[in-house]
Amino acid sequence: GDPPGSVGRPPDSIRVLDERGCERPRARLDAARRLLNADEAIGEIVNTAGVGKFEGYYKNPEATRERTRDGMYWSGDYGYKDADGYLYFTGRDLSWIRVD
Repeated sequence: GDPPGSVGRPPDSIRVLDERGCERPRARLDAARRLLNADEAIGEIVNTAGVGKFEGYYKNPEATRERTRDGMYWSGDYGYKDADGYLYFTGRDLSWIRVD
C-alpha cells in the first residue's frame, strides 16, 4: 500500500535534514509523482533519536564523528519525505563506498 518508489513511512525520529540540522520541507509531487522541489526537499536521512547500534568505523574516529554529529546518526543517504510522511531514497554521499 506504500506509494511507488517509497521505502515506507519511517518512525518520527527519522528525518530529512540539511547540513545545518534543519528539517527539509516536504516534497511537492505532480500527478505522475515526479518531484517538483528537489532543491529544497532532498536532504540527508538522519536518525535524530541517536546512533542506534552504530558502533563506529574501525580505526577511523574522524569518519565516526562525521556520522554521529550532535548525538544523531547521519546516514550518508539522501532522500525526501512526501506530504504524507513517506520516505524516498535518492542517493548516497559520494565520499562513502560500502565494501562487503
